[in-house]
Amino acid sequence: MTNIVEPGNQHETDVVIIGAGPCGLFQVFELGLLDMKAHLIDNLDKIGGQCAELYPDKNLYDIPSRPAITGQELTDDLIKQADPFEPTYHLNQLTSKIDVQEDHIQVTTNLDTVIKCKSLVIAAVPENFLFLMWKILKIKIFFILLKKEQTLKEKKFSSRAVATPL
Repeated sequence: MTNIVEPGNQHETDVVIIGAGPCGLFQVFELGLLDMKAHLIDNLDKIGGQCAELYPDKNLYDIPSRPAITGQELTDDLIKQADPFEPTYHLNQLTSKIDVQEDHIQVTTNLDTVIKCKSLVIAAVPENFLFLMWKILKIKIFFILLKKEQTLKEKKFSSRAVATPL
């Protein structure tokens, strides 16, 4: 069962994923295999990103192992693949603040949802992300390592966010 929560609450999780499209959904699966819980934030009102919004009935021909699949079929398959790992979705929300602390990252949305996490994954459309990073951090970001050494030892997993200015 898909867990879509109302905005405005506080949460704590292992990983926040910005973007609930195909890349974000597949990231939930990969993180779940490592026993890590995820919350996804997306500005759309539905899960699936551009595939669900722009191409729900159009065939996509560039998905590995699939000769043709519609955007909605791909979205449905990825949701089904992610569901056993019980992701939490925050829809119709934009990431408005990312605060990197010594021992955690705090992500805040435009609707006052606050999520404390250990790692952050950016799975959003690049032009939106670059604008967001400039607005939030007001610096040029080339590389941010968002995992702490202790977490790396515990989970044997490294998550990085990379932004390269155009």
